[in-house]
Amino acid sequence: RLNLLVQDGRQLVRSRSAARALAALLSYVSADTTPPDEDLLPLNASAAVVDGAALLLPPGMVNWTKQIQTTLARRGIVLVDAPYLTLDLESGELVVPTPSVPHDPEVLSELDARVRLGPELPHVPPGRYPVIAWYLNRSPDEVGPLSPALAVASAYGLVATDGDPLMIGPGLAQLFRGVSAHGVWLDRPGALDEQLDPAHRS
Repeated sequence: RLNLLVQDGRQLVRSRSAARALAALLSYVSADTTPPDEDLLPLNASAAVVDGAALLLPPGMVNWTKQIQTTLARRGIVLVDAPYLTLDLESGELVVPTPSVPHDPEVLSELDARVRLGPELPHVPPGRYPVIAWYLNRSPDEVGPLSPALAVASAYGLVATDGDPLMIGPGLAQLFRGVSAHGVWLDRPGALDEQLDPAHRS
């Protein structure tokens, strides 16, 4: 049986895990009721985790959850269930915050005590995940590795804050010294899997 988290007709989470759906609900409600951490950079992007490391993805991947979740799971990749992303530029880490809504964590673990997830992977828990790659929307003739300069220009448009550009720009440039940047053209759900760097698959 699938557990769904739905907002405005969109399936935000589609999972055999009730704990995943509930954890995502806590994340979304927390984001609506708690001010963002000013020490972190908010991004209009999606994210996934593979082998404990983060892949930053174009925004809106949640709209294709039904089509891509199983395919990504076979690659060892699981999408992060969050309304928006926060990045620690200094450490180069994706930060998945602990929900601020009061709750009993033991309830989440008990919900899935006897659940068989099948090909599905466990949900991404709160924590810090080093970013190893950033996939950015580009035109069809720019699919593949991006130069650091083009990566900064593309990523800057996804920053969801009016912070000082003299700080954000150099911070992104520093990030891309250790994070590979890839242009992708996502005209259909399967395009992401086809354009993932094999090095970023489990």
